[in-house]
Amino acid sequence: MANPRSTFSIAGHPIHPMLIPFPIAFFFATLLCDIAFWRSGNASWATASSWLLGAGLVMAALAAVAGL
Repeated sequence: MANPRSTFSIAGHPIHPMLIPFPIAFFFATLLCDIAFWRSGNASWATASSWLLGAGLVMAALAAVAGL
């Protein structure tokens, strides 16, 4: 069985593999910001973590839609 071709693409490049690294990076950065907040107690780390978590969820939803 051959590998399936993605029908959702730009100039022949599939969109789904392009979107996958973004939520991974956002979630990893969220973890780092949570650790920084835990170590320092500075509220700006908690704010950054909240924004990164939201961005990660949005990008994960976009990647899921592109993957379907």
